[in-house]
Formats: sequence, structure tokens, C-alpha cells
Amino acid sequence: MWSMPAPRGPTQVLLVDDSPSLLAQMCDLLSERGFEVTGVNDGAEALALLKCRSFDVVVSDLHMP
Repeated sequence: MWSMPAPRGPTQVLLVDDSPSLLAQMCDLLSERGFEVTGVNDGAEALALLKCRSFDVVVSDLHMP
């Protein structure tokens, strides 16, 4: 018999953007829609987080230095 998996809680999102205003706007937008968002300003910080924590989704600015 098929059963529904247990709910895991909100989707964990890592958001990476070097623009503080855009990062804040995106974090707010995703949080309002029920995602648990962690926002960081650079790739090195994102990589450090990924070494010690897992995320369901990573959203990254493509034009960061």
C-alpha cells in the first residue's frame, strides 16, 4: 500500500547575491512564501555553509566576482 511521506518542514534555500538590497528583497519574498532562507553575500561564505549544512535549493547570482 502506498503511503504519504512525512512532512519535512519548509524547504531550505541558500540564497547568494553580492547586492545587499537585492539579497534582502529576495530573502523577504521567499520567506513570505514559506521557505526557510539563509542569505549570504559571497561565494566563499556560501561554500563554507555548504560544508557544514545541507540545503534543498541554492540560488546564486551569476554575475558575482
